[in-house]
Amino acid sequence: MSGIYVKVSDTLTPLIMKVARETPQALSGAVNTATKAARKYAVPVIKQDANLTESITKEIGRVQLASPGNLTARVEFKPGRHSILRTGGATFSPGTSWNRGSLSASTHRLSGGGSASLSAPKSFILRGANHGKFMIAYRTGKARKAFKVIYAASAKATMHDETQKPAQIFIQTAQRELDREVSSALQTAFAGGHVSAGGHGSEGE
Repeated sequence: MSGIYVKVSDTLTPLIMKVARETPQALSGAVNTATKAARKYAVPVIKQDANLTESITKEIGRVQLASPGNLTARVEFKPGRHSILRTGGATFSPGTSWNRGSLSASTHRLSGGGSASLSAPKSFILRGANHGKFMIAYRTGKARKAFKVIYAASAKATMHDETQKPAQIFIQTAQRELDREVSSALQTAFAGGHVSAGGHGSEGE
């Protein structure tokens, strides 16, 4: 009886086994490399968007690495509060007294939105034991504690909003680098090379 037969060549079996064995490690390496790149690119964008004149590095944690058994990397963003006076170009103009007047400032410089140009014509300065840095506030009612402090954009708040420029940069960079790293790692593995945990490989090992 005539016919056409298709089968997997025996010579491919060792390569298939090798790829299957190294793929989880290669993918975890790709995820880690992509996440580190995304963090690196996002940090200066966060500072530019917030228009801050002080460091925000302590608010941005290190990359919590993925593993072959858990292909998820993570960056922790810690709470941080920066006085609006710590933004570039912030101006407080005193009125009837040194601590009462009007505020003009800007934050979310790259993202835009309601805080891109901030004006508080009736604001006042807070200082004391709980306000090591001068804070600007405005009245929300007649009660003694009926006021709200004006802060600059924090890294945590910005990165939890995907409409903000820093979060967009992080996501776009991570996706671009992940696609490139996964493609490179799998091509190396299928070519018979060794793929390391870093997501890169060398041919012929």
